[in-house]
Amino acid sequence: MSFSLFLMASALGPVTSLIYWLGFSWRPASRAKTLAKALPMGILFGWLWVFADDVGDSPIPFAVMFAWLGDIALSKDGDRWFLLGIGAFALAHVFLIAVFFDLGVEIGAARIGGMIALVGLLGVMVPLLWRYAGDLRGPVMGYVAIIFAMGIAGLMIASGDTRVDQTVLLGLALFVLSDTLLALQAFVATPSPRLQIPLSLAVWPTYYLAMICFAAAAPG
Repeated sequence: MSFSLFLMASALGPVTSLIYWLGFSWRPASRAKTLAKALPMGILFGWLWVFADDVGDSPIPFAVMFAWLGDIALSKDGDRWFLLGIGAFALAHVFLIAVFFDLGVEIGAARIGGMIALVGLLGVMVPLLWRYAGDLRGPVMGYVAIIFAMGIAGLMIASGDTRVDQTVLLGLALFVLSDTLLALQAFVATPSPRLQIPLSLAVWPTYYLAMICFAAAAPG
């Protein structure tokens, strides 16, 4: 691949992400919103396959692929699409756990402070979601359990490379923050239209930057 093509592909993801964030993330569901939301993660997925050396040995493309499918589903209205979306993201989390184990995970490397914070957040969010998720309570609780498992695995990262470990931990913090904000937006803040736009604008950049961190840290 030519260097100019590499630069173009590298720039397209952030540019389309910015367009979706400022132009569509806070708007109601539409075909244009679905297309705009599909582009950033779709480009990252393509970039990983085409440009990253030996990325086929890493689970990260599959994590990005399922996140991409989750983005498309969650851009649409309705419980059916929501369930498809969190199902896709649950699979993305499973592959992210595989990425962490591929990099190296050790129980002795566990960040106790991070684990205490994660358990504390879980203690706050589970009762809230149990109260507000209604008929979606079961799938949502299952998804929370998978996020918790991903968080614990990420907090035990021990790749032997400080930069990689710090990148994973940053991505982990951003992803947990993004999912927390999304849960608040989808269930807790629904009666308050004033909160919907700020939450929408906060969810996307934290999520996108988290996936960039994981892709940057993945071997290959």
